[in-house]
Amino acid sequence: MERVSALKDLPLGTLVPVPVAGRELVLVRYGEAEVACYRDLCSHQAIKLSEFASVEPDGAILCHAHGAKFCSQSGAPLCHPARSALEAYPVVVQAGEVYIELKESK
Repeated sequence: MERVSALKDLPLGTLVPVPVAGRELVLVRYGEAEVACYRDLCSHQAIKLSEFASVEPDGAILCHAHGAKFCSQSGAPLCHPARSALEAYPVVVQAGEVYIELKESK
């Protein structure tokens, strides 16, 4: 597990880019102590979420480039043109710190 942030440094409903071990990732805090981590690319056309996406009032991640929308909790696509989920990384929040599990490089 890799420590990526303090929970207090992640505002609710905001995408926060975090480079970890040569990977570009984004964190989204969607609850009091609930955080998700995704590869910093929209699954629709590989556009950087940290540059072109935001978290909507309903909690969904919206990529403004083409309107793809994803569930902030699971990364699942919510509307066209998104067809596949965001690439997710397992997250653990413990003692106010956020850790992710890195996947093996492909």
